[in-house]
Formats: sequence, C-alpha cells, structure tokens
Amino acid sequence: MIKEKSILGFTLIEIMLGISLFVLALFPLLSVLGQSLSFGTYANNRAIAMNEARRVMEDVRRVADTSSLANVVSLSYTGTALPGEIISITDLSDNPLTNNANPLPLQVTVNWTEKSRTVQYRVVTMVTER
Repeated sequence: MIKEKSILGFTLIEIMLGISLFVLALFPLLSVLGQSLSFGTYANNRAIAMNEARRVMEDVRRVADTSSLANVVSLSYTGTALPGEIISITDLSDNPLTNNANPLPLQVTVNWTEKSRTVQYRVVTMVTER
C-alpha cells in the first residue's frame, strides 16, 4: 500500500505573488515618508528664519534705544544659518531705509534657497525712540 505524502509549504508562484503585493503596499508608505521629511525640513528652515528675523529685530530695538533711529538706517546683517541666506532691512515699500521718521516703519526680510527656489520670511513693524 502506497500512501501519498501531504505537501507542505508554498509554491514559487505563491511566494512571488506575496512579495509583489508587499512591494506594492510599501511604495505608498515610502512616498508619505519622503513627503513628511520634506515638510519637516521646510518647517525647520522656517523656524530658523523666524529666529533670525527676531534676532535682527532685537538688535534694531537695541540700537534705537541706545543711540537713535538714525543709526538704524546704517545697519546691515548677514545670515549663515540657512543655505544662501540674505537678510535685509527695508521700509514697507522694499526701499532702503532713508528717513528718520518716528515711528520708523521697517520690515526685516530673510531669503534663503531651498530645493533650487528662493523662500522668503518677512516681519513688518514700527520702531520708535523711547
């Protein structure tokens, strides 16, 4: 009497089908992970730009308090925290500061390069002599 053995395990086709389904499910997850890393980098750079603008505004406030608003006009800043960073202090129309108005309207603009494009963060305020 010959008994048939039961065959245990998977065939090659079943294994390949399982692997292909796994790979198809993995691609959307990797895409979401890539997007979230990109958004995280953008948010981090924006926070750095905010801190840079705040640093410049505090320095402008210190100069206005210790000397005068006329000395604020001559301030210039360079940034090194972000790639291609440029910090500028202008009036509300993007012109260089030239007037000695009290209050002095000014805006601090932080530009940097991210993924081959320029990103900008701008803070607008009025500075007065105390």
